Amino acid sequence: MKKLFCLLITMFMLCISSMALAASQVGPQIPTSQKIAETYAKTWGTAQSDMTRVGLLYVNKALTTYDDEIDYRMLSDIVLCVNPKDHKLVDCSSRFADMQQMGINDLSLAERSDLIGVMSKDNLDYAVLIQVNPFIRKERMAMFRYTIEMTSDIIVKVIDMNNNKYLYNGKLSEMAKHGTAVAGVSNKSAVMKVLDIVCPKIQDIINNVPKG
Repeated sequence: MKKLFCLLITMFMLCISSMALAASQVGPQIPTSQKIAETYAKTWGTAQSDMTRVGLLYVNKALTTYDDEIDYRMLSDIVLCVNPKDHKLVDCSSRFADMQQMGINDLSLAERSDLIGVMSKDNLDYAVLIQVNPFIRKERMAMFRYTIEMTSDIIVKVIDMNNNKYLYNGKLSEMAKHGTAVAGVSNKSAVMKVLDIVCPKIQDIINNVPKG
């Protein structure tokens, strides 16, 4: 009887796990990074020429299978917090290639003078540089509960181009947990919970960029 009970419990757990895995593979269709850039470019191109120009250089080095979804979440929140009445948001995504030609592959290690030299090609008043590094993952198992702890490593720099100084220069290391009573927790779920914490902080940083 005891063996039969254990067998039934095992079969139940396997069934639930399979259902959770199947559910995690079904999700909304997320536009590619190129499609996101094309969509946002329409917004960026409508501002008046005399507005304060804020350049955005966004680099995703997370190396996940769902980078497009990370990009969508990050870029959506950034664009939403930029008031088109105050700022003209300039897409500076091509400037990372210029930096790589100079031997700069990591924004956290770049000198401010080098960043200003490259970003000045777009005639900016302020430059916002964001680099998403690989997330730090830890697993925890307690009884029948499985938990993933995910920690962000996101570099954020805001440069006052006219006065040659940082308005912000730091790293956002935030941790979130995602657990369940059965197996089936995905890394993506934990990462998205981290972004729920990180994105509002990035919005606050960008909202502090002067309007004039």
